[in-house]
Amino acid sequence: MTVRNWADPATSAGEYDKPGGGKRWVAAQLELRNTGKALYDEIPGAGAEVIDDQGQRFRSKTAEVTAGPGTPGSVKVPAEERALGWIVFEVPVESKIVTVQFGLGSGYADQAGWWAVK
Repeated sequence: MTVRNWADPATSAGEYDKPGGGKRWVAAQLELRNTGKALYDEIPGAGAEVIDDQGQRFRSKTAEVTAGPGTPGSVKVPAEERALGWIVFEVPVESKIVTVQFGLGSGYADQAGWWAVK
């Protein structure tokens, strides 16, 4: 998994789906590349979090943003192929997001990656 792009704030692609009061959306464009030889089955949003400069963690939210196509709820990636899409997070307006974290196996596997947000 690699973070390809970052949107802060992220704008809703729908007329009615908006962040709650005192919150904003941020979004990470993630690329999942299957370097193995078997089909890889993943739920990307379940293993994704963002972390702010206070150490608070925020889970993903099902939403579509104008930055680009979202990541499907479940992704099946054949060997040597990739999946690309945006994952949305709802965070307090005052939070300064500094890290995107992704854990394999819907966040239950031991393998995880962290990317600094600039």
